[in-house]
Amino acid sequence: MHFQTISHRVLAEWNKRHFFMRAVEIPGKNICSFTLRLRSEKPNAETLYQVISKIVGPVEWIKTRRSYWKISEFITNVYDFGRIIYSGSRAEGLDLPGSDSDTMLVFTLLSVYPSNETLQYSADTDLILILDNVRPGFALVKVHKVSPVVDVQISSVRMENGEVYLSSKLWREFFLYNCNIRHPSRFDILYLHGPCSTMKIDGIEHDFVCHTWPDVAVEWVNRRRKNNWPPNTLVQEVVESDCILIPVGAKQSSTENLEWRLSFSVAELKLIYSMNHIQFLCYGPLKMILRQGH
Repeated sequence: MHFQTISHRVLAEWNKRHFFMRAVEIPGKNICSFTLRLRSEKPNAETLYQVISKIVGPVEWIKTRRSYWKISEFITNVYDFGRIIYSGSRAEGLDLPGSDSDTMLVFTLLSVYPSNETLQYSADTDLILILDNVRPGFALVKVHKVSPVVDVQISSVRMENGEVYLSSKLWREFFLYNCNIRHPSRFDILYLHGPCSTMKIDGIEHDFVCHTWPDVAVEWVNRRRKNNWPPNTLVQEVVESDCILIPVGAKQSSTENLEWRLSFSVAELKLIYSMNHIQFLCYGPLKMILRQGH
């Protein structure tokens, strides 16, 4: 039995001080049940705080990790056609087994708005977000007008009803093709992996940004909150942040190659950065346990 998961590490460290512990593996499950027997010394909150701090890290480490990714984002944003956004566990300030970082190259030369905004933004809208007849969390992207800056026609599919949609599959392949043709020596190890163009070290998602909070997420804005978190000011900040369109469709969907996944990574980072240190110490281990459960 190897105590390598975050839950195992917390319990193992806790056990050194306060408990006898016996781990019993549950057949057919990737989890363990623990039988704990209290030692004579009474455990307290301070001890638990020290144990989790030892694993997640002190507040100075977390601030340093976040600063690293913010500086990296600032340095790498030299493109005139888009911007780099870093997200994932490492950008949040975590550095635990299984922690990852996501690199999103968001194209800003094309404007995307939900379908209910098309009349207001008809002069500026290049792409229209369609949320009808798709699974929750996904959308279709209809081509509203052909942009003179970015050629989307090569990645577009004309449907039987005459409307033209931007294909997530063709967009990924188009991006990969351009990288390999224009920079063959730099991207000779570039290949497709899900929504990413992936190199040996990490993957790059090539996405669009929706400039208006989509209707499908309005319930979160109006939700009743018992503990007043997040506060209204933070909710407004989140709503004003970008919703990212990632080029990957729902598995086994009839329109999988056309669909784009809605990502609220930027909003999630705002919420996580608003946590105090105690809240973040609780969030980190719980996130890792949830990840390992999947």
